[in-house]
Amino acid sequence: DLADMTAIEGTAKKILAEFRDRPDAEWSLLPHSVILYNLFPNTALIHQIDHVEVVHAYPGARGVDSAKIVFTLYTPTPVDGDRARRHFQANWDVLLRTSEDEDFTVGEQMQRGFHARANGTVVYGRNEPGVAHYHQMINATLGTWPARRA
Repeated sequence: DLADMTAIEGTAKKILAEFRDRPDAEWSLLPHSVILYNLFPNTALIHQIDHVEVVHAYPGARGVDSAKIVFTLYTPTPVDGDRARRHFQANWDVLLRTSEDEDFTVGEQMQRGFHARANGTVVYGRNEPGVAHYHQMINATLGTWPARRA
């Protein structure tokens, strides 16, 4: 079932705090948030207000310690003009910089920790529902434990 294979997360941008004292009718979530769809088994679709970023992860050449990550940025219309090119280039740069400087760095540190075998289990907190859902789907697919909703 596709619904069981998809996890959806939302992250509010800082500007959303400005809406706190406004009436509910003035709130607009999508322009002020990032919606992330984790599509099992290897795809993340990141919905921004004016474009979509897609991240695919594939097994790497060195087994569990490596991966091939493919990033793509889609715009609803062709990018024409210097202003639009600068805007989408800035978004592309943020995607790569965040992935390389934050996500991959933390992931590498976690992988080193897993190899140390200091902990028998890993518990994912509520702040990472996509990661928890992903591991639940892996275990359900492998039959190592029943699937549970995140």
